[in-house]
Amino acid sequence: MDLLRFAELVDRVEHEAEAHPKRYLYSVLGLAVLGFVAMGGALVLALLTAAVSVFVVIKAPALIQVMIKLIWIPVAMTFALAKALFARTPPPEGLLVTPREAPALFEVIERVRAATGSMPMHHVVITPEFNAFAAEIPRLGPFFVRRYLGLGLPLLQGMPPEEVEAVIAHEFGHFSNRHGRVGAYIYRLRRMWSEMERAANFGVLNKFLSWYAPYFNAYTFVMARRHEYVADQAAAGSTGAPVVARALCRSAVLGTALEESFWGRFGERTLSEPEAPKSLFRDIANFVRTAASSQSLEGPMRRVTGHDDRIDLQPSAKSRPFRSSGTLPPASGSAPLPVAWSRHSVRSGVNEMPRPGVTHIWNSDKAKHGEPSWLFVPS
Repeated sequence: MDLLRFAELVDRVEHEAEAHPKRYLYSVLGLAVLGFVAMGGALVLALLTAAVSVFVVIKAPALIQVMIKLIWIPVAMTFALAKALFARTPPPEGLLVTPREAPALFEVIERVRAATGSMPMHHVVITPEFNAFAAEIPRLGPFFVRRYLGLGLPLLQGMPPEEVEAVIAHEFGHFSNRHGRVGAYIYRLRRMWSEMERAANFGVLNKFLSWYAPYFNAYTFVMARRHEYVADQAAAGSTGAPVVARALCRSAVLGTALEESFWGRFGERTLSEPEAPKSLFRDIANFVRTAASSQSLEGPMRRVTGHDDRIDLQPSAKSRPFRSSGTLPPASGSAPLPVAWSRHSVRSGVNEMPRPGVTHIWNSDKAKHGEPSWLFVPS
């Protein structure tokens, strides 16, 4: 499904959801059931066909040559279904940290988790991107999930502690009871069907998933977008709406500045230097702190929702629900930034991490986009 058709379907479904919310909910549930019925029916049909083939061979040995040519079809389809259903999702890349390594950071994480009423995370990952995420990674098909909280080191270095807490609270909001059981279930199914589509390698199955997975994701996009709003509300209930507003705007400004300015200058060095400079993260920290003090926060808040926002799961700052309360961030990024790492701040947790000089290799395609192909955690 191309982006234009995706956006058109999202627009149509959004109007339907606003006009008839119950009908939309039932349509989503029906679409979810359709996927499982189709996959389950295909699996039963494949197993039944294989069983009939074996039975025919036993009862009519003379047909064994014919059946050998036919039996591979249901067998191959069974294996393809099993592979798709139990496709392994790789865990997020980054530096896994534990409460023992970063006690102050985990103290903040646990406090925010309790305030949002979220389920506990199994793992916390520090990443090199200016980003934060919460993800559920299934260990066996769609079952036995492990929850990950990812925090970008540049984000921890460049944002005030209270805004970092707001970002963490937003991510925890995705796993709180505020979504409701149905919403949380659909939220997980979106990822599961996408993973199954990538894993499918059998003709008929691949055609079905190539249609169903994008259609399901487009049809449930409205519900998933509302989850972002619910996560905002969870964060606002934990840290306050003004702090959430500042955090969203500052992260948009700093993320863009880091990508366009900082990594742009470092892009050429990846071609000539085999290893990352040991001062990389110190340079990133200095850059984001300077940008945080000089960049205006008004741009993201004033950005009008347009076409890109229709197909972007992350709403623009202006379209966030707390916007209606009139809580706007300051006109410029003048929020106080601590000069040094505080023992009781979020940053102290990262500062306490052991840094043994481990080099993590980034995906090679990042170098093509001007980002370094390495990540060095300085000693």
